Amino acid sequence: MHDQPDIGEQAGLRMELDRAHQREAAIREILSVISHSRDDVQPVLKTIARNAGLLCDAPDVGLHLINEARTHSRLVCVWGPDQDVFPVGMEFDLSDTRSMAIAMREARTMQVRDFT
Repeated sequence: MHDQPDIGEQAGLRMELDRAHQREAAIREILSVISHSRDDVQPVLKTIARNAGLLCDAPDVGLHLINEARTHSRLVCVWGPDQDVFPVGMEFDLSDTRSMAIAMREARTMQVRDFT
């Protein structure tokens, strides 16, 4: 006979299923925006950033383009309350030793908890 998951396991499975549905909804929304914004990348970037923030429980998201030498980045989209602090087009020097610069040079994802 198959054992039924206990209440804690059921809650964990429900959370996993809910997160999977959230990811699927985000993908559908991003693909829909792509199909309607063929000539304008900004709505696509904003949708990607917003969904990344919501899925990762991040208060702010910044999407950067990094030059081939990996020495500078340019902010191409911001989502969250920092939109006024870090305007699109702002450039960053990646030659320093701060965590964010290192992560960008090494193409790693950063989260706020990585800074503490």
